[in-house]
Amino acid sequence: MKRSTLSVLFVTLILFSGVFAEEVMGCPKGIMKGAIWPRVAFKTIDATQKWNKNKEEMVDLSDGLGLKKMIENSYSVRLGYGVLNHLDVGIDIRYTTVETEKEKSITGGGSRLLDFEESAVSKIWLSGKYMFLDKSKLGPLTYLKLSSGGCYGFATAKDSAQLVSGLGPGVDEFKLGLLFHGGLFSKDFEFAGHTLYHGRGTAPEQKGFSRSGQKISDTFDYMFKFEYGLIDYIGLSAGFNGWLGIDKDESLSDSGGETMTAYSHNANFMLEFFPFKSSNYEKRKIFTKLSFPYTVRNTSSPDYILIVAAMWAFYI
Repeated sequence: MKRSTLSVLFVTLILFSGVFAEEVMGCPKGIMKGAIWPRVAFKTIDATQKWNKNKEEMVDLSDGLGLKKMIENSYSVRLGYGVLNHLDVGIDIRYTTVETEKEKSITGGGSRLLDFEESAVSKIWLSGKYMFLDKSKLGPLTYLKLSSGGCYGFATAKDSAQLVSGLGPGVDEFKLGLLFHGGLFSKDFEFAGHTLYHGRGTAPEQKGFSRSGQKISDTFDYMFKFEYGLIDYIGLSAGFNGWLGIDKDESLSDSGGETMTAYSHNANFMLEFFPFKSSNYEKRKIFTKLSFPYTVRNTSSPDYILIVAAMWAFYI
């Protein structure tokens, strides 16, 4: 590959990507044929801001009526399998708990606080990806792996109480796109990311559900990170990720009532621990990720998102 072509490819990947391995489809490197790859993860989100259409900006939850509290904790179990050396599939099951408080005005003046607490299996994802490019040396790149992948998520929390509490919009989803992983200059310095089209359906009609019957906006999801092997047992990474609404979000509007496009852009950091050294067992690790939104327009947003996870591949 010519140097100019390689430069264009590398810059394109950076501009249209974002931070950690895609949560549903897994690492762009994939796994070898016959390998079984379980992963467990805990994710917590504590909302601190919400959209105020009159001020046309994100405000603190204490500002005005509406959402006053939203804490979401999710627990996921993913099982991947290497069908071929360059093809793997997976299933991911999400169990979510949510605590929500909303303040609403009442007839005659004043307001009242409503609180909700629900938990359920919220989503079941099926995924697959194929590595179509696997090069060991490309100019300054020590290696480059490109995969195309897709997944489909079945919404399993759809009743009125679950939707009103904030367990999700109750829609099936799909993701399609490109995932990549490469080495730069040395074996200790790497980069990874993805670019995905994230499609969603129409929310079910339920009484009291603010998004009842709404088309949930599709998004363009991106992520890019740099990784550095501090020592053979410890890895660090940092980068950016986020999403941008493709359609206008019916739940977001300005002071004039015009619907708006939602987005969220975040800075991310990750710490990895490899009990048996990364050079020997890269997919046997414990890791934690912190994500900090730095520009957001959405119905709600936290100060940070925390993920703690572990994976342990078995090679048969």
